[in-house]
Amino acid sequence: MLISLYELIAKYHIKLKGILHVGAHDCEEIRHYEVFLPRNKILWIEGLKDKVDYCKNNYPGVLIEQAIVTDKNEIVKFNRANLDQSSSIFDFGLHKTYYPQINYVDSFYTDTKILKDIIHKYDIHYNFLNLDIQGAELKALKGMEDYLPNVEYIYTQVNSDYVYKDCPLIDEIDEYLKQFGFERVETVWENGCKWGDAFYINRRYTLVTLFGTCRFKKIDYNTNLNEIISYTHTTKEVLQFINFLKGEIVIPPPYNTLCFRTAIDKSIGINMDNHYKCKFDNTKVFIIEICSRKKYIHNNYILHHICVDKRMTIFNNNTPRHILDSYTIETQSDEEIENDILEIQKVLYPRKVVIVSHYNSKLNGEFIESRNELVFLLEKICEKHSIPFINPREALGQYSQEQVMSDNLGHYTEFGLCEFGKYMNNYIKTLL
Repeated sequence: MLISLYELIAKYHIKLKGILHVGAHDCEEIRHYEVFLPRNKILWIEGLKDKVDYCKNNYPGVLIEQAIVTDKNEIVKFNRANLDQSSSIFDFGLHKTYYPQINYVDSFYTDTKILKDIIHKYDIHYNFLNLDIQGAELKALKGMEDYLPNVEYIYTQVNSDYVYKDCPLIDEIDEYLKQFGFERVETVWENGCKWGDAFYINRRYTLVTLFGTCRFKKIDYNTNLNEIISYTHTTKEVLQFINFLKGEIVIPPPYNTLCFRTAIDKSIGINMDNHYKCKFDNTKVFIIEICSRKKYIHNNYILHHICVDKRMTIFNNNTPRHILDSYTIETQSDEEIENDILEIQKVLYPRKVVIVSHYNSKLNGEFIESRNELVFLLEKICEKHSIPFINPREALGQYSQEQVMSDNLGHYTEFGLCEFGKYMNNYIKTLL
């Protein structure tokens, strides 16, 4: 692979679920794949029987199928080269110029298979596809067309000229994959040659960043920055978090512990690093939950409330005494919240922003006044400025409050989490 798997995983926050590797050769990539997945989540396809036998003997339990794959079941001539990796169903084109020492030494006719007939035999969700079959990559892709919508990432060998005679070129692969939502994001060419490797991402699987609480656990393709760094409650917390992720502010000790929920839980300071920024930069949709007006402030930093909240003394243990004695609580005005929401929208533009309120719970048959007022304020602001807004009580209107909310009225039940997650995942698809 001309592009490092580790770099791709770090840069694009890839979570491997299953790998389909077409063109196994000697399973050279297995040690890299198995850093992330067990052997039974990786399926290899290889056309040469002696190579299949080699892989089975050297990697016990490896899942490997012998097959020459194209876009239909047919009989083709397969050419074997003195360097196995150059073997192909195509005749050499520019390959002879680049590598005059490599020749075809044998050829045979064989039945082909299509990938969809192979992969359905295995109970694996392949979200990462790697193709290295010397010009036949597009044919293989067309042979699994029904499955491509389920694939998130494609790594493939590509050609910008006819390295193999009549082989499909990179523009043809781009155009074909575009209809399934794939965008080519990385391309590396072999020095002085017209072949290389390309990496595609299915943009229909859109990264989502949540600024809010644990009420969003069931949203797909979540960058998990809220879990990794902090839950937020107010618009001011969200703005501080965004500026931190953009690298525009540095939050020094002890505030780099006190401003972030995860830091408080683990008694550590959180400093900015490229991993966080990359997640933030690659986000397409931001879901922003606003569930409080109260700002807990010290030295102009917005603290996470649990580090000073006297109702949660277990989390106050590592808060310096002078901060416990001198922090202030301010209640945001309607105007401040409106201005903050507009600022959030501005700094995140052109990415999509969706504002979500707390679930508007009732206590003893009556709406909780402070929560009810904030919900309707957010709805009014979003309607005024044409910002997408979701009221969870309305989104989950087919269910009773008791079905979706816990007794403390602060968290969803497991059922509520799942149903709200389904609603949000469907809603996010409408934004793309």
